[in-house]
Amino acid sequence: MAPEPLTVDVDDEPTPACLRLTGELDYATAPLLRQELDTLFIAGHGSLVLDLTELGFCDSAGLAAILTGYRGCREAGGRLLLVGVDAQLEKVLRVTGLLSALTEPQPEQSDDADAGVPS
Repeated sequence: MAPEPLTVDVDDEPTPACLRLTGELDYATAPLLRQELDTLFIAGHGSLVLDLTELGFCDSAGLAAILTGYRGCREAGGRLLLVGVDAQLEKVLRVTGLLSALTEPQPEQSDDADAGVPS
């Protein structure tokens, strides 16, 4: 079975902007996500939502692309929130210590709210 290509649908009208990922986020497709993230950061979006409900697979390169988004949001004074995270990716995020930083809405963050999360 051939890998499913990644599609990224961007809805940048609401705040925060929402990116809906469908397919597989891996070494071959992670650059597409990074490109979409960069476009939104350049347009002034600091907080983003990644909807992963239709994401079928995410490898370490995909996770690195998500962390690129996390860092970009932090640098802009915003936040990256993941929704629709499946059980497999949730486990990876839990093991890496990123689950709460990326999946729990936090309207007010203190400077130490993300202790232990890479910046």
